[in-house]
Amino acid sequence: MITPGLPAAKAAIRNRFSALWVVNGAPRTPIHWMNQEPFTPPQSAPWVRFSLMLGEGRRVSIGPRLDRWTGVVTIQVFTPKGIGDGSADALCEEVAAIFAPGVTLAAEGRVTFQTPTARVVPGSDNWFQNNVICPFQRDRTA
Repeated sequence: MITPGLPAAKAAIRNRFSALWVVNGAPRTPIHWMNQEPFTPPQSAPWVRFSLMLGEGRRVSIGPRLDRWTGVVTIQVFTPKGIGDGSADALCEEVAAIFAPGVTLAAEGRVTFQTPTARVVPGSDNWFQNNVICPFQRDRTA
C-alpha cells in the first residue's frame, strides 16, 4: 500500500535534485532517473543514477498523530576509469550539498535529510563508481 503523501514527497526530492544539479542552466551531468528506459550513458563523461528507496513507517505520537517513515536517496556517480578520483569526489560533494543534513522539504508533511555518506563501490570495466547515500525521514501529521 502506498503511504499518504508519498507521491508528493518523492516529487519534492526529485525536483530538488533536478533543480540544483545544474551548471549554467544545464544539468551538471546526464541523470538516469529510476525506471527511465532507455538511457544511454555518455561514452567518456561523468553521469549519475538517481534512486529512492523507502524504509519502514511507524507512529511516533498518538495525539496529534504523527507518522514517520525512513528512506534513502542514492546517487550513483560514474566517472571514466583511469582519470583519478578528483572529478568523482567533486561530484559527490555536490550531491552531499544538495541533500545536506537538516535540508527540509515540505511535501504533504516534512522530509528532513540526515548526513550523507559517499562510498567507492566496484564499477564496471569502463566506470569508476561512487554511491552517495542520503538518508532522510518523512513525517506526516494525520
